[in-house]
Formats: sequence, structure tokens, C-alpha cells
Amino acid sequence: MAFLPLRTVDLSDTTRTAYDTWLDNLAAELANETSDRYDLCRRVLTDIYYPQYRDTDPATLPEATRMALLQMDPR
Repeated sequence: MAFLPLRTVDLSDTTRTAYDTWLDNLAAELANETSDRYDLCRRVLTDIYYPQYRDTDPATLPEATRMALLQMDPR
């Protein structure tokens, strides 16, 4: 329940385009019947919270970092 009135957030055209592109890509992957949704969720969360580790081999990372990345898997 909102305690304050909700307000409209004005986005620049560039920002709106970036969000729309990102959401369109997600929608396309979700529409694909062969898409692994667990993998998609893990990739999206990793991209948001740990983008620097997207293409890194987990075996080369410190143990604590590997544990943090394991938390991105929805299973």
C-alpha cells in the first residue's frame, strides 16, 4: 500500500528506447518455446547484479564470488 501518492516518472527518449529494447528481447526469449526459463532468469539476474562475471569461468573466481553467483539460479 502506497503511503504517498504515486507519481509519473518522465523518461528521456534514449532511456525509454533502452528499456523497450531490453523488454522486447526478454519477451522474444520468453515467447520461444525451446527457451530454458531457468537459464534465462539466471542470465538476466547475473547481467543486472554481476555484469562483469557474465562470460567468466566460475572455476577461476574466488569461492565467495562463486557462491554469490550461485544465488542467481532460480532453482
